[in-house]
Amino acid sequence: MEIKHSAKVMRTQAEAAVQKQFSILTNSSTLTLEETRALLHELRVHQVQLEMQNEELLNAQMALEDSRARYLDLYDFAPVGHCSVNENGVIVEANLTLTSLLGVTRNALIGKPFTAFILSADQDSFYVLNKRLLEVNALSAQVAEPPHTIELRLKGQDDAAIWVTLLAAQTFTLGRKQLRLVITDISAKKLAEASLRVSDVALKSISQGVIMTGADQRIVWVNAAFSAITGYTSSEILGQNCKFLQGPETDPLTVNAIRLAVKSDTEFAGEILNYRKLGTAFWNDLTISPVFDPQGTRTHYIGITRDVTARRVIEKANQEFTMQLRLAIRGGDIGFWDWNIPSNGLTVNDRWFQMLGMDKQAQPLGIELWYALVHPEDMPKLRHLLESVILNPRGTSGEAEIRARHRAGHYVWILSRFSVVDRASDGKPLRVVGTHLDITEQILSETARREANSELRRSEELLRNIIDSTASHIFAVDLQHRFTVANFLMAKDFGQTTYEIVGKTLHEVLPHEMAEALLAVNRQIISSGEAKTLEEVIPGPSGETARVTSTMMFPLHNALGEIVGVGGVATDITQRKRMEDLLCETASRL
Repeated sequence: MEIKHSAKVMRTQAEAAVQKQFSILTNSSTLTLEETRALLHELRVHQVQLEMQNEELLNAQMALEDSRARYLDLYDFAPVGHCSVNENGVIVEANLTLTSLLGVTRNALIGKPFTAFILSADQDSFYVLNKRLLEVNALSAQVAEPPHTIELRLKGQDDAAIWVTLLAAQTFTLGRKQLRLVITDISAKKLAEASLRVSDVALKSISQGVIMTGADQRIVWVNAAFSAITGYTSSEILGQNCKFLQGPETDPLTVNAIRLAVKSDTEFAGEILNYRKLGTAFWNDLTISPVFDPQGTRTHYIGITRDVTARRVIEKANQEFTMQLRLAIRGGDIGFWDWNIPSNGLTVNDRWFQMLGMDKQAQPLGIELWYALVHPEDMPKLRHLLESVILNPRGTSGEAEIRARHRAGHYVWILSRFSVVDRASDGKPLRVVGTHLDITEQILSETARREANSELRRSEELLRNIIDSTASHIFAVDLQHRFTVANFLMAKDFGQTTYEIVGKTLHEVLPHEMAEALLAVNRQIISSGEAKTLEEVIPGPSGETARVTSTMMFPLHNALGEIVGVGGVATDITQRKRMEDLLCETASRL
């Protein structure tokens, strides 16, 4: 209609101009030749001008249509949603991005109230915004209210909540107010913020110290545990390099190892001596892990620190006790022996051979060798011990003073003590361990003999106490995969005593899956003769969380170098695994 109206007006104006310009045609009945030529020339010029103007108009119309098409493409496929809402809150226009976000067609949007797509809990926020923008008395001046931004939740498919940022601006179309809405999906941002809040609370609440540094190794975040361990407040720590905890006795080799790990973008794990704010030293179990952005650029470092000073003190004490025990054994001239009855294998230490003047490389070792060395007059005593203790299902331990033949031909007095440490379910003995003490010189002195016995008991008690006080599971199994050794902690964790475990198979003590895993590793070690490390999950007692252990397993050999079993030391790494999982999750969200 507008185009037709414009054409009619233009024609009227054109006729008036022609009549005015060529009024000579109406005022004179005749034209001279020159006037006729001039009139024709003027008509031709006007014709050309009109043709040129018509071409320009056509080109302008085509350019306008092309521009409008590009605008519509940009509008429909913009990375954010766009829509227009009239004074009644009804959607009059929407782009494809918004329809895709809400999971509906454009026809399902047009003509519907915009509030129909807002969660009821957030509709008040939009109502206030709409009222503020549309009720501003600026119609006469055609001046719009500045844009406003709010965050609210829209309803997507199946009424799923979609967090968006809504930018609203007032516009005028044909003299009527409208709202232009720009809608940006921030659901991922909201989810990330929630995850970061959870991670922040978790990191702040754990007992290990956690620090985060930038790529320049300057500390940008610490948790409360780190401040508690070091004695520094967070304000004193932030901006520092972690080197500020080092002191005069910090090992330079460890510091260099950390430097190389940081330089090569690899993880560091180890222990380092650091210093608290008050100057006291503490041992720090430290893990440093680099964090990378999606482009592979290192952005941060995460450090996990744990005060292990108490453990180091215990380890040092254990080392001293072990050294004292070795000195006591060496000074006490004690020989150890281990008799595996099913295989008839006898495992002994060097002192056992030395006591009898024997060369362990030249002698075939077995229980028959021991029987052959015992003085004939002492064989009844040995048989009595065999019947009353070893073959007796209730027998546990025994001792005897027995003479054994020295290689040089003379007999030496030996105090033999032993314990049955493993029996089959029917009571048959499977394993006996014991000690030999040369009491030849002391046999004539009862006092000297009692002292030797006392020393032997103390040595055995020390050894047992050291094993039982270790904060790891210590165990050994024979070639039949029966426990021959189990320390107190292991027995306690599996709800049994040491004596209840010894003699039982893996499947009789451990959960089925754990027993199967250890059985497979045992067979590999027995076959290859190489040590292996195994991670396994130990179910806790009823109501308690399962634990993760790292078990180092190794072959046990007899004096001839033959594998007679497998030993193991299992360390609880539950906390470390939890921290590793938590750090990975945190790093992936940073």
